[in-house]
Amino acid sequence: MRTRPMLIATLLSATAVLSACGGGSDAPTAPATATVRIAGFKFKPANVTVKAGGTVRFTNDDRAEHTATMSGRLDTGTLRMGQSKAVVLRRPGTFVYRCDFHPFMTGEIVVK
Repeated sequence: MRTRPMLIATLLSATAVLSACGGGSDAPTAPATATVRIAGFKFKPANVTVKAGGTVRFTNDDRAEHTATMSGRLDTGTLRMGQSKAVVLRRPGTFVYRCDFHPFMTGEIVVK
């Protein structure tokens, strides 16, 4: 008869440990949106993560014109100072983009 209470206590303890670890359904998910500011000839932040179907908004805070471009996947067009453009990324993966005018400016978007 002692076996049953001990078994119940063990199961409750295991459940508590698994809950504390964060099960698969409670794991953090990627945000639906991200914002990238262009300032000082840099994408800030240079790396962002969004969920599939999520939106990344680029805003140019520089006096110079910039783009955020990735062949066939992402193109904000020319952004003048103060202009913004949002893009939707539907396919999961890691995508590197650049500014057409300043190729040394690069960033990365992870779509989950």
